[in-house]
Amino acid sequence: MGWCLLGLCFSPNKGKKRGRPTTQCDPRPCQRPAKDIARKEENGGPEYNNVLREQQRVSYIAEEVRGVSCVQLSKRDGCTLGLIVAGGVDKGHRARVTNLRPGSPAHRSDALSVGDYILAVNGIRTHSLSHAQIVSLLKNSGEKVDLEVEYEIPNS
Repeated sequence: MGWCLLGLCFSPNKGKKRGRPTTQCDPRPCQRPAKDIARKEENGGPEYNNVLREQQRVSYIAEEVRGVSCVQLSKRDGCTLGLIVAGGVDKGHRARVTNLRPGSPAHRSDALSVGDYILAVNGIRTHSLSHAQIVSLLKNSGEKVDLEVEYEIPNS
């Protein structure tokens, strides 16, 4: 019987220390009984221990390459932020900046980039909002808009 971790599926590989990725996997999350995991740990089950180490390493790397910052934008009445956003709970993915209009407050700030995730608008978290609600928050935000964004830290 195989197991899944971080989108990779593994099956036992007798005689080797690690499981091997498989291409056929049940799309449902794998559920391993707690007693099986405990038994493998007691017996020094290398498959489980290697997968656990790999999971910790991936989590550590993911935290290193993303950063969060607060960006304050100012706009005049009748003007837009110049920010195009995709995503929302109804779209199946997080709110993300997809375009910055040249010369706009968002573009001039130098603190936003295409690909940044918008975590909050004026303190309101976006993770459970629809696309229309996020756009409405941005449009009706007043002269000052505080954005909390998650961005990718470039490799050095």
